[in-house]
Amino acid sequence: MGMVLADPVMLEKLAASMDRTAKEIPALRRKASELDVLSEVGHLSPLLSYLNETARELRKKAGILRTPSESPFGALAQYGLPAGLARKPGAGKEFEAGLKKVLAKYETAVPEARARAVKDYVEGLTPEQQAALVVADPATVGNLDGVPPPLRFAANRISIQRHTRRRSATWRGLRPTAPPLTAPWCD
Repeated sequence: MGMVLADPVMLEKLAASMDRTAKEIPALRRKASELDVLSEVGHLSPLLSYLNETARELRKKAGILRTPSESPFGALAQYGLPAGLARKPGAGKEFEAGLKKVLAKYETAVPEARARAVKDYVEGLTPEQQAALVVADPATVGNLDGVPPPLRFAANRISIQRHTRRRSATWRGLRPTAPPLTAPWCD
């Protein structure tokens, strides 16, 4: 699948659409039976299972996206990534350096070749090493083609957490009479 869905509302809409389609399958099977062509629609049972399972998974992912996590390790857990190695200070620096070497080597390559090199590098790491990389450099990992979606999602969640903490600290330090702040994206 080339598209990554990360909007919980859209995930739930897609799940609801799959539910509606799944509800139509028993009627289609009955009609096929009446027409004595049930053998021609044998694919409907696996399709029904697929629709039900996928709708359930989409709802689960929507729930994950709606559930805030307070620590980077919570974000890793939400996407099924082990946090053990990532908890060790500096554990991901080695993998971050390896990724930067890949990016430097493929700096002028076509995007597809660069994404393939990134994918190969990341998939060559163990899940523990991948999680450590995510914690070490979430801004890069979260925005990099070739990185598997669960890693990108976790990295982006960690980046958002860090940004929110920085902003909260700024707001806490302001006096009530301080001049208004402008958001950097509004300049």
